[in-house]
Amino acid sequence: YDLIFVDASHHSDDTFVDGYYCHKMLNINGLILFDDWGWSFPEVKFKYEIPRYGIDFFFEMYGNEYIQSTNQYQKFGQKIKWKG
Repeated sequence: YDLIFVDASHHSDDTFVDGYYCHKMLNINGLILFDDWGWSFPEVKFKYEIPRYGIDFFFEMYGNEYIQSTNQYQKFGQKIKWKG
């Protein structure tokens, strides 16, 4: 794929797993966009209930393969190399 937009669960483990599988299908120079990176809710008590932590963990693992950018609500990356 050349473009993948991840907008699903608000749980960090789900967003990481979505990113993990999307990463494998994303072409070189393709874009992955994670929605809800800036999402939060006052009643949230645990990190796993916030998508930001799963998204950030994805980029900790695969960040060397991406040019990254973030806005207030989303985080995205352009895949620049294939680890193989």
